[in-house]
Amino acid sequence: YSADDCASRSRNVRGSSLFWNESNVPAAGGLVSTECSRSPEFCGYHHVVVLYCDGASFTGDLNDPVIAADGTTVYFRGQRIIDATIKSLATVAGLSNATDVLLSGDSAGGLGVIHNADRVGDALASVAPGLRRYKAAPVSGFFLNHTNVQGENIYGDALTAAFAMQNSTAAGTVFAANAVEAGITTPILIAQSALDLYQTECILTPSAVYEAGCNHLDWATEWHNCSRHTSSCTDEQMKQLVDFESDFLTAFARVSASLKSTDAAFLDSCHTHCEADSDWFFRGNVSGVVMQDFVTDWWRQERRSQWLSPPITQPCRWSIEEPRQCNPTYPS
Repeated sequence: YSADDCASRSRNVRGSSLFWNESNVPAAGGLVSTECSRSPEFCGYHHVVVLYCDGASFTGDLNDPVIAADGTTVYFRGQRIIDATIKSLATVAGLSNATDVLLSGDSAGGLGVIHNADRVGDALASVAPGLRRYKAAPVSGFFLNHTNVQGENIYGDALTAAFAMQNSTAAGTVFAANAVEAGITTPILIAQSALDLYQTECILTPSAVYEAGCNHLDWATEWHNCSRHTSSCTDEQMKQLVDFESDFLTAFARVSASLKSTDAAFLDSCHTHCEADSDWFFRGNVSGVVMQDFVTDWWRQERRSQWLSPPITQPCRWSIEEPRQCNPTYPS
């Protein structure tokens, strides 16, 4: 969120390819799994993992490097990373022969998918002449621009400042809601929990955010466990989480008016983060609909008669009183 933050990040896997190796590449799970028992629609595809390293969801575009307080030189060029990756894959990995491409990412990568879906689509059109189908599935990247329980917009202000610092191409539409409302040509499927664990931890309840996460210091110590585990929340704290979920669904209802007929959204009540890239992709369900089947139908352009157009699942609401989790197919 600052030049010093990014200098620290540049010394680990989150900020430099110098530290990448097979041991720290995340295992592909759920939607992006190579196991056909977990992702039968996409297991046979070529899989490319582009590790997150730029700190602004691959939107930075600053010509000159920035010097941090400790003298570290930091570059903010996420957009060029995207462009170079596409060119490299087309040259050495056969992307130029691709007929079907799904762009996906989770968390900050999910936000990156929203911001870069059309840019990647344009690049693919120029390098893959046989491309027939291209879609994007951002996972857990729909972050709310929301105050914490103290009324401070810690996360929103920090993210906005980070995008501005990097001369981000998305500086005017930092949050997913703004980007979707501004218009995305690419067909997208948004997979998101209405009570996302990262957001209860690092948007609703933190005292500070930094490059590796967020802090619960001073007044926020009482929220440390509750933000991660609803079973640790008092009724008063649970009311704050329930209200946050309501705020998310209200915000998404407004954004849904900007979705195209080729778009979709799988909203659930799972208090976790990046569930589409885990076993919850094929375990939990919303009103009997499993995310795996929902994604497959969207990818194949099939529609179930009971779904809206565009199709959007409607998650149940958490409760202040026990049992708090309204959907027993997901963890509480």
